[in-house]
Amino acid sequence: MADASVDRWQLLVSAALAPSDGDPTVRFCQLATVDRDGSPYNRTVVIRGFRSETNELHVVTDARSQKIAHLQETPRVALCWYLTASRQQFRFRGCVTLVDAAAEGDAQDLRRSTWVALSARTQGQFLWPAPGTPKTAGALDNPPPPDTPLETFVLLRIYPDVVDHLVLTSIPHQRTLYRLDDTGHWHRHPVNP
Repeated sequence: MADASVDRWQLLVSAALAPSDGDPTVRFCQLATVDRDGSPYNRTVVIRGFRSETNELHVVTDARSQKIAHLQETPRVALCWYLTASRQQFRFRGCVTLVDAAAEGDAQDLRRSTWVALSARTQGQFLWPAPGTPKTAGALDNPPPPDTPLETFVLLRIYPDVVDHLVLTSIPHQRTLYRLDDTGHWHRHPVNP
């Protein structure tokens, strides 16, 4: 079934988030990438934004992190978002656009507005030494960050092309796949859980 109106899965994400209103942990999800040899890597990230008019999910990361090298090699991700309060899981697969310090125009404006929305504590993490390097005493004691995004700050714009929605509140569980076709329309497919 094709649905050219507001993508149903977007409405379902919004509804599934409602019972968790005010709980900051509801934004935690798992992001998977692969390295050039095809080895998978998975880590917890924070959803920083969801733009329904473009189907984008936003995550931020450090330009020096391992995931940047993975995404430059293979700009596809899988993201798993389990919402405990509503007992629903959304798994997204799609492509990623990296918005770094070299971005221009609207992309740079979006990067800046995302930076400004971060807490000072989170912004300060981008002043830390490179992720994965040996830890030294006092290395994480940094001054407050500036008002403009640091060079190390990267916005990941994730564009899903498959959304796998699982509802665990009923028996049997309900599972629906949403797939984006080449014309920009989403197709809904109920499947066995």
